[in-house]
Amino acid sequence: MYIFFALLLFIINAANCQKCVNPGPNDPLPPGGITWQNCTKPHEFYTCGSACQNECNTLGDPCTIINIRCNDLCYCCPGYARDCLGNCIPEKACPPKGSCPKKPCIVY
Repeated sequence: MYIFFALLLFIINAANCQKCVNPGPNDPLPPGGITWQNCTKPHEFYTCGSACQNECNTLGDPCTIINIRCNDLCYCCPGYARDCLGNCIPEKACPPKGSCPKKPCIVY
């Protein structure tokens, strides 16, 4: 049953990714969406998707986080990945893997 819902969520996210446009505050939320965010950086859009962002530092690596719900976030458009500064750039322009500094651990 879990695999069915994971597959359904993937299909819904793939449909949203095709558009790569930001909804307006009066537009309906994406499927499963809880909030609405205004994604203002170039080449990003808002959707309800994976816990893993497409990042240059992890390009091509599988996401190790298993979602139990979708995440309301700004994601890079298809063919783009986040650089070391968090901007969406063409994947072809990504620096070599490992060139971004490691993210600091947060201790609570």
